[in-house]
Amino acid sequence: MTPPRTLADAIGRARLVFFVGKGGVGKTTLAAACALADAARAPARLLGTDPAETLGRVLEADLRTETAVAPGLVARQLDPEGAAGEFRREYGEVLASIIEGGTYLAAEDARRLASLSLPGIDEVLALLELADPARGPEGGRTFVDTAPSLHAQRLLALPAAFGAAVRVLDSMRAKARVVEETLSGRVAETDADRFLGRLQHGLAALRAALSEASAGLILVATPEDDSVAEATRLAGELARQGLSPLAIVLNLCDGERPCCDRGALRAWRREEAARALAERHPDVPLFRLERLAEAPVGLASLGALGKSLLAAAPAPPPSAAPRPNVRISAAPLPVVLPGSIATARLVLVGGKGGVGKTTVAAALATSRAASSAGGRVLLASVGAPGGLSRVLESPVAGSPGPVGGATNLDAIEVDALERFGALKAEFRSDVEAALDRLLGRGRNLDLAYDREIARGLLELTPPGVDEIAGLAFLAAGGDDYAAVVLDTAPTGHLLRFLEMPALARSWLALVLSLLGRYPELASASALDRTLSALRRVRKIADWMADRERTALVAVALPERIPADETVRLRERATRAGVPPAVVVVNRVESASSCPDCSGRRTAHLDVVDRLAASVAPVPLYVIPESLDEPRGLPRLAGLPFLAVTARTAA
Repeated sequence: MTPPRTLADAIGRARLVFFVGKGGVGKTTLAAACALADAARAPARLLGTDPAETLGRVLEADLRTETAVAPGLVARQLDPEGAAGEFRREYGEVLASIIEGGTYLAAEDARRLASLSLPGIDEVLALLELADPARGPEGGRTFVDTAPSLHAQRLLALPAAFGAAVRVLDSMRAKARVVEETLSGRVAETDADRFLGRLQHGLAALRAALSEASAGLILVATPEDDSVAEATRLAGELARQGLSPLAIVLNLCDGERPCCDRGALRAWRREEAARALAERHPDVPLFRLERLAEAPVGLASLGALGKSLLAAAPAPPPSAAPRPNVRISAAPLPVVLPGSIATARLVLVGGKGGVGKTTVAAALATSRAASSAGGRVLLASVGAPGGLSRVLESPVAGSPGPVGGATNLDAIEVDALERFGALKAEFRSDVEAALDRLLGRGRNLDLAYDREIARGLLELTPPGVDEIAGLAFLAAGGDDYAAVVLDTAPTGHLLRFLEMPALARSWLALVLSLLGRYPELASASALDRTLSALRRVRKIADWMADRERTALVAVALPERIPADETVRLRERATRAGVPPAVVVVNRVESASSCPDCSGRRTAHLDVVDRLAASVAPVPLYVIPESLDEPRGLPRLAGLPFLAVTARTAA
């Protein structure tokens, strides 16, 4: 196969191009830039699926509806929750009729189930829009800006999960059709049949659109160890779903000659990360993009960036170089935590992807554990697997375990989907046992249909319940710890998590009610599992509503877009009843005699000043940039949180 001469060649004939990668690597900027440049060739469409809604801010446009942002280019920020609400308003009664006709549920119970059901319906409807040929640009491409890696991976896997739910609904409808044919001798097509046909047709179109022949991935990374490790993990996971990257874009590379000893060491470390990325993906063309003086915002700067990027040639593999003979040392400063963070039982650490949430969470947990005379501290992560292990430089498993070398500190990396999958498997086992008992009593059940329907009940869970169920361990074991520090998903999904307990409680209460009302299909163990889950979710909700017990730490970078997103996080989290207790700005340039570094520090402090004014009276702290990755317990314990009261304090 002939290697591509440019990034445009690498994209080739792909009609659907996803920009994927770790948070903070520049996916939104690059997706917008390439879409603008490609629109000069043929009509193009640009869609944002990240709940953080950064696309509109980058384009400086209101994208709540599909908008012509430039000649040949339309753009839209998808609103999955709004689409799901519209879907339920239009089809709620039809969905309820399918559930009522195919189960033993009364009409009211069926309506309640329909109002909450269908996993990922919000995000699936967004994906169905990608596959709708009537909405796509004729002869052109659709460019998709995705959420950070773990949620992009889940988004691309949703057709299979949603397909399972549709199969359950189809089994319900099939059972009703058998009854209709038995009673009347014929079966007429109904609104329910047409509804299921629409879903099945849309899913088939989506699968075709996501096929290797039609869709392609642009894997975006930065020359940093964590970004390279996550890009490699993500590429492997997506390859198992049948999706391989067309190209890798290494963004934010250092182009200028190092300005000082600090700059020389920084440049060497970043080149080593770039070399590792190229070695791990030797068959994927790698394109390098230098860091710009200012992040491109608006049509003019984005269009120019996209034109140069699409025309760029693949970069040669970086060569190994010796480490500069430079030693940068600084005495660790004592970590002084703000009062609420030092005493809260549940500390949530959130912010835009790539701002260093995991590092901040690990530093806070390490400090709390070292100063905790009353018990152990649990550090938990729901981010991409392996991130916590890399920061701690200690293996972290899927169940709480001690961190080697730490005092009073346990850690866990939570795979919420895996935990919820185990819960579903246990539920199916309970249902199978109940149906076997009924069959043994000679009950005249439509067994083939009833087995399929009952097995699939948990396939109809509403979006987000899996995440809450996966974190139910907090309620089960959280009281065993003096504090739990939770490294959360990036902003958009954190906000859904904060708003989720109410929906999860409604869903579990409904399931419990149904199991109690229809005991023939229940079992003592199924009732116990559901009741236990409901109690745990209630406990999490109560914790998050208790401001003395729970504190939210919002993490940002000294850059415009992460700072703007932090302001949005504060507003939404406050409405959800969990206002930030503190804002932390990470990687602020330290004072230096080097003119270039001093200029970067001035720019950083301008952002810090504006953010401090926007979030007041919430206290704001900064963490100086570290040339060495702050990894391992000694470095984390000495990570300084410096209070900002005026510019000179930073």
